[in-house]
Amino acid sequence: MAIEFVRPFKENIAIAAFVYNLTDYVSWPQKPSTIKLCFMNSDDIFKEAERIYKESNYKYNYLLKKIDDMNQISGEACNLLYIDSNNKILLEDLILKLNSKPILTVSGTHNFAKLGGAVEFNFKDGQVSMIINLRHLKPTQLKIDAELLDMVELIR
Repeated sequence: MAIEFVRPFKENIAIAAFVYNLTDYVSWPQKPSTIKLCFMNSDDIFKEAERIYKESNYKYNYLLKKIDDMNQISGEACNLLYIDSNNKILLEDLILKLNSKPILTVSGTHNFAKLGGAVEFNFKDGQVSMIINLRHLKPTQLKIDAELLDMVELIR
């Protein structure tokens, strides 16, 4: 699925908005009363997410957290983790550490889904597309709504 923007957009704003909207399509094994959105190496996106949350009325309660270190990440601390990194070793370590935890891993980093991440955003020519790695989701027990799966590229 590619979503085209009529006006120029900032990727940080688009990512922050997509992170919120993505939670509408995810089911966790135990539904959290507050969805904990964590952002690692992504101060600009975290700031946009805070701004959007303050200006919007979402149907869920959210708690936003900045994560500085891999050791701060657990299933209790994060329901969704946005990772902004081009460090392949860091990404592989994070994905390995979170392999079976019910944490939706999301990134705009090229090949993130192929490395084992759950959701990858791609930006090209004013369009946003998503890749979802179904192999990664299976051990996490996270479920993605079929409506979204029909609109994105899938890794099976």
